Amino acid sequence: MLLENMSYVEVEAYLIEKDIVIVPVGSCEQHSPYGILGTDFITAEAIAREVGRRMDIVVAPTVNYGMSQHHMGFKGTVTLSPETMVMFIKDIINSFLEHGFKRIVFINGHGGNIEPVMTAFYQIKFEGKSGLLELISWFLLPEVQEIEKDIFEDKTAITPHHQKFRLTKFQA
Repeated sequence: MLLENMSYVEVEAYLIEKDIVIVPVGSCEQHSPYGILGTDFITAEAIAREVGRRMDIVVAPTVNYGMSQHHMGFKGTVTLSPETMVMFIKDIINSFLEHGFKRIVFINGHGGNIEPVMTAFYQIKFEGKSGLLELISWFLLPEVQEIEKDIFEDKTAITPHHQKFRLTKFQA
């Protein structure tokens, strides 16, 4: 179920049965001279939609931009500042919490989004809001990491710092 294709009445009916929403989040940035700029948000959206379809969960519109300052040397990259990204994610979370969603799952396709999304989670908790917030960076899942090791002979760009953010559940 795509949120953008639902009426508010349909959302009200959904919330009687379920309290979860999936939010795909990515970026618009370079992916080598031959990779497309939308790779991160396209993959996050495809995964979110498939999970939503299989589990009958509402999928929110995709966040197409992320924190990509380190890619600004490449034409076509669009970035949000850290402050804007955090506030944007917080506004999304607050909107869903306000309407009765209690579990908000972000499926992330871009490493640069991990820190600002987690910062938004911490700020929501600090503000006393309640809900289960979850960040899944699909590219850090163990199954994906194994395939990546096979393909790239363990010469990946994933750092130990990113490893701790594989799957983060956060009770706000």
